Amino acid sequence: MGDPGTSGSFKLTKFGSYGSCDGSFVSTPKINVIPLIQVSKNSPSQYSISGLASETSFLLFDLNGKVLKSGTLKSGGVVNAPTHPAILRLENGAQFLLK
Repeated sequence: MGDPGTSGSFKLTKFGSYGSCDGSFVSTPKINVIPLIQVSKNSPSQYSISGLASETSFLLFDLNGKVLKSGTLKSGGVVNAPTHPAILRLENGAQFLLK
């Protein structure tokens, strides 16, 4: 790379036969946007879920992985969970620890 104190003009040189670029894109990367989902505790065993785009299926697990409950939620929907810690998993892969 040269001495870090060096200044001046530098020319980019092509090595080998790697092809050329005309400045156009062949493809663009896909960007996945995950909506902001908020979980609020209403009472010791009740949680409201906001920010869901539409009806979303969920699974509620205990910390050992046993399914406690499953169903469908809408934005602003309420999940009744046990008073001990549990994991809420939404169909989009988002997971929340409810405690």
